[in-house]
Amino acid sequence: EDQRGVLLCVLFAGLTACNLAGVAVAGRANTVLCAVKLVPLLAFIGIGVWSIEPARFVPFAPQGFGDLGGTTMLMLFAYVGFEGMVIPAGEMREPRRVVPRALLLGVATVAAVYLGVWAVCAGTLPNLAGHENPVAASAELFLPEFGATLIQAGIVVSVLGINLFNGFVTSRALYALGHERLLPPFFAVVDGRAVPVR
Repeated sequence: EDQRGVLLCVLFAGLTACNLAGVAVAGRANTVLCAVKLVPLLAFIGIGVWSIEPARFVPFAPQGFGDLGGTTMLMLFAYVGFEGMVIPAGEMREPRRVVPRALLLGVATVAAVYLGVWAVCAGTLPNLAGHENPVAASAELFLPEFGATLIQAGIVVSVLGINLFNGFVTSRALYALGHERLLPPFFAVVDGRAVPVR
């Protein structure tokens, strides 16, 4: 427990330091974490696609399409986060050109990765519905020696990336609210590099 607490403190101190270093450092760190996170997922898709059993997709929708609308609303939760990209737009070069393209590219990439992961899971794993960790379980079927470890490592990196992004976006959202006096001016305090420090 003590080692776990120390590790968490070190990790969160590192994420905080990245954000305090400014938008360029935080952006590069986020790019690295995102790339590292994608490696296990792309490996899972690229290797797992060869183990897919087409018969598992017949029938394609055994429960019908009656709940498609409600399911689609639940799926939107998986895409939450893209809206945070507009918060630091004032610190970007040419945000009017960059942000729309980045939003489209980001959502399209996430959709493609999710579709690939689902296809491999559905095509390789029996009793997929309700499984506690279907991606790791599926990976163990065609990568028995290190499949689950690979996916779990990706999950750890993903959580780090989410925390880095949330810290970056939240501090700037609070700054904007303080700057517009929708929150106390205390929240609009920045350091010499215009980095929110509250």
